[in-house]
Amino acid sequence: VLVPVMKQKFKIDGEINKYKEILQNKKSLYSDKLEKYDNIYEDCEQLIGSLNDLIKYCNQKITEENEMNKGQMSIQMELYELGTNLASFEEYGLSFFDLLKGFQKFEILNKNFISNSTKKLNAGWKCIESSWPEWQCDDLLLWIQHKMGWLNTSKSPKYLDFDDILENMQFMQITGASLVNLKKVDLSNAGFKIYAHRTKIYQLIKSLITKYKQPEEAGQNDENSTADIDCHDNDNDENDSDFDDQEGATTRGDDSDDEEIDIPDKYKCALTDELMSNPVICGHNNK
Repeated sequence: VLVPVMKQKFKIDGEINKYKEILQNKKSLYSDKLEKYDNIYEDCEQLIGSLNDLIKYCNQKITEENEMNKGQMSIQMELYELGTNLASFEEYGLSFFDLLKGFQKFEILNKNFISNSTKKLNAGWKCIESSWPEWQCDDLLLWIQHKMGWLNTSKSPKYLDFDDILENMQFMQITGASLVNLKKVDLSNAGFKIYAHRTKIYQLIKSLITKYKQPEEAGQNDENSTADIDCHDNDNDENDSDFDDQEGATTRGDDSDDEEIDIPDKYKCALTDELMSNPVICGHNNK
């Protein structure tokens, strides 16, 4: 009875040992595979980490690209606006050149018109000047304003009040008929307080009288009339010399009046550029 049992036991033990060897072999085989799997798993995790980093990098670059696209779109819009503005500016430039050509033509025509108007005005003033003995006070004042360049009130000295001057001239009865006997003091009393202005006006009046002599004066002896005028001028200068010197010194000492007077260059010193008080003429060049 034991012998079969023992045989069966040995057979079973043999099978058990066989399966143990197989199991051991399988364990060693699977352990290698498990180790490879672990290595592969670690590699996969590293790859997954790298892929995540790469995804983050790609997302960052995509964001930057989107920003660049937005900037490019804005630049394109600006370029489009600049192109539109350039086209409009070119149109404006063409219209500007047309306007400039028209303005040049207008300027030429205006210059011709002004030149013709000036000639007509000068001719008109010549006709008016020839009848100076018939002038009234307002006519004489208007002629003074014309000769002194004071018709434009913005260019006239601030100290002059032509309404007051006209009233003084009417009160003193300074008309064309009284110009022959007019004195510098009369001009000062009328309202021309600046010495240089008063002297120039007086010279203009004497030139007017000499240029447009009246028939009564022309019928007289030229030498006698010249002598009378010289004597009258000398008397006038002697009577008014003290007043003119005092007034001229006062005028030259007043800085505010000097700033308002447009003094011709021929009355100024070439070195100091100030109004001359005692000018002289050199004998060799008359300067």
